[in-house]
Amino acid sequence: MQTVLPVWVLQLMSKYSNRRNLVHARHTEKVANDVARQLIDSKLDAALQGKGNKDILSLLGWCSTPLN
Repeated sequence: MQTVLPVWVLQLMSKYSNRRNLVHARHTEKVANDVARQLIDSKLDAALQGKGNKDILSLLGWCSTPLN
């Protein structure tokens, strides 16, 4: 899709816009990241206590992008 607006303007709009769909998208991103962090923390704690039978990287091997 082509647009007449520069990319940086679109990024600002998506980050700060009060449009309902963008607010929902930002909320969904926050919830997903929070759940992922909790899962990683719980798996890390289990591995450190020796309860896990796999290392963290093999458990999270499907994840190719780091969490912010």
